[in-house]
Amino acid sequence: MVLFLVACAPGRTPAPEPSDTVKLTEVAAGLEKATDIAFQGGRMVVTTQPGRLAWVEGGKTHTWRQIDVVDGSERGLLGVAFDPDYSTNGRVVLSWTEKVHEQTVSRIGIWTTTPGSKPGDAPLEPGPVLFELVQPWSNHNGGGVQFGPDGMLYVGFGDGGKGGDPLESGQDGSTALGAMLRLDPDLPAPHVPPDNPFVGDPSTLDAIWAIGLRNPWRFSFAPDGRIVAGDVGQNLWEELTFVPRGGNCGWNLKEGRSCFARTPCDGAFVEPFWVYGRDQGQSITGGYVATAGPLAGKYVFGDFSTGTVWATPLPETGSSVDRVETVGDWDFLVSTFGRDADGQIYVADFGNGRIFRIDGV
Repeated sequence: MVLFLVACAPGRTPAPEPSDTVKLTEVAAGLEKATDIAFQGGRMVVTTQPGRLAWVEGGKTHTWRQIDVVDGSERGLLGVAFDPDYSTNGRVVLSWTEKVHEQTVSRIGIWTTTPGSKPGDAPLEPGPVLFELVQPWSNHNGGGVQFGPDGMLYVGFGDGGKGGDPLESGQDGSTALGAMLRLDPDLPAPHVPPDNPFVGDPSTLDAIWAIGLRNPWRFSFAPDGRIVAGDVGQNLWEELTFVPRGGNCGWNLKEGRSCFARTPCDGAFVEPFWVYGRDQGQSITGGYVATAGPLAGKYVFGDFSTGTVWATPLPETGSSVDRVETVGDWDFLVSTFGRDADGQIYVADFGNGRIFRIDGV
């Protein structure tokens, strides 16, 4: 993923212009290097790469907690998710990278606050680490966290970095690199649900839900429960893919729908339902299905490098889409999306620290 490597590119400051069908309404500023957006209790919560966990209300931004992280490249404070039972347990899951014994380690941990309080109204305190993973390089660290409709916690990790997957992590079930995990925070360590697809398979970690991912920087759940991931490409293709139970999404044997590490590359791989090439962008940012607003019923995603945002109805499982709708082409760095309780979509400008809601014209 090129996400943070080009983040300081100059000349990307003009205010975005609306398209023919939507406009961007600025709802927050001062959140440089935003990496994730979540909503709880009517408040927006934003993570930033340098470790700031902020909350927003009425257009004003406040710090909830500053997390000690190692950042730069594609490391830092990378994700936030509120427990479905937040109102009674006050749990918030964070994803971040830090130095541990001179190694960079991704950590997925529970933090707690006063149950039912609005984010920021009470202190947030560290709790147990659910999972940790040594990162061999500073890119492709993934970092997305989402609670699924089953109440389980899903975690996306990239292949560990560099180019071409030199560790061949994508097809190696013995590592969490290049995989989607499924954890149950309510269970004792190692927090593995007994119905995970690879439990009992000695070649694959019990925590793994699916393998074969290059860097699923942002993923989310569709209304029908399917995981939709924007998996960042290598040389040719960016892809949108469903990540099913026990699935193999192909990397590094495949990039998009093409062979990568070897030809032929036959196998029981999950095919992406949409790919785009370097003529349209070079770092996909996965998003959400809007359930309200001008894009209701469509999955909204973008490209970090070009500032283009697209939308498409999701296809049936096992099929693909023929085209996507261009929502807008704005001069900023699309690092993450969010969806509020009403179902409207928000997008972050990584370079200039602004958050916008996508509204109808």
